[in-house]
Amino acid sequence: TNAMYRLENPLRTLLPYGVPYGMAVGNHDQEPNGAPNGTSIFYNQFFGVSRFQGRPYYGGHYGNDNDNHFDFFSAGGMDFIVLYFEYDNDADPAVLEWGRQVLQTNLHRRAIIVTHHLGNTQTPVTFRNQGQQIYNKFRAQTNVFMMLSGHVTGQGSRTDTYNGHTIRTFVSDYQGWENGGNGFMRLIEFSPRRNQVVLQTYSPWLNQFTNGPTSDLYFSYPMQSEKMPDPP
Repeated sequence: TNAMYRLENPLRTLLPYGVPYGMAVGNHDQEPNGAPNGTSIFYNQFFGVSRFQGRPYYGGHYGNDNDNHFDFFSAGGMDFIVLYFEYDNDADPAVLEWGRQVLQTNLHRRAIIVTHHLGNTQTPVTFRNQGQQIYNKFRAQTNVFMMLSGHVTGQGSRTDTYNGHTIRTFVSDYQGWENGGNGFMRLIEFSPRRNQVVLQTYSPWLNQFTNGPTSDLYFSYPMQSEKMPDPP
């Protein structure tokens, strides 16, 4: 909370509700560790529904807690939805179906899926069961274009195309790097003018970028030329 609640401060951010953000429940947020059917008491105490309800970017949640939820944001003339799934290697079909319905209701929004662990950090990434089940469920969802995760130290990516529709997956996790990661984080910049998405790895602690094919990469993504469907 000492770190994340700073994003909410309107005096620091000069935004009435702060910087929109969401949290993906990981195995260490669950008790027992890695058990989605266990408890996530402390996660929900500090980042539960009551924390985000009433904020204009908060979309809603599945069930009685905030373990699976979604957010909205808009920038550069584009509307986005971010769907968060908790760590669950069994990939509960009911949760995935809830997510599919959420995205169906928001077809006019460009969709990003976030979960704690999609797969390893090879390139191409090898999906774990949850990652594979999420991809299988959403590969035909034409507004989904990117999936993000961590859990495994390193950086990896993969590109999958189904019926002409491409989804890109990126795994980035720095906890095993020197000093617990030295503050490195993945920055993702959208350029509508170039129809391009640029990914970089940067540490504000060191004021330094890392270089290399897994740290500094980009892909083409239609933003100006592609019109999303109208809301249902």
